[in-house]
Amino acid sequence: MPLTLFFRYLHFNLIHSFLSFFILIPITLHFIFYFICLYHFFIFFYYFFTFSGLIGIRVLFSEWLFFEIR
Repeated sequence: MPLTLFFRYLHFNLIHSFLSFFILIPITLHFIFYFICLYHFFIFFYYFFTFSGLIGIRVLFSEWLFFEIR
């Protein structure tokens, strides 16, 4: 193998390893944790709005409606 091909191969491997370890893996982990957090966020708000939040929403809406009618 000529020396230029060897350095080109080495250069490609270094760039590829840099991209995969410092860019692709953190982005992948970021999206995995992002969707996990989003999933728990929606579960929390589903339970919050269905059980405890409906009363507060009705109170706020009735107060807003009362002020709008006045």
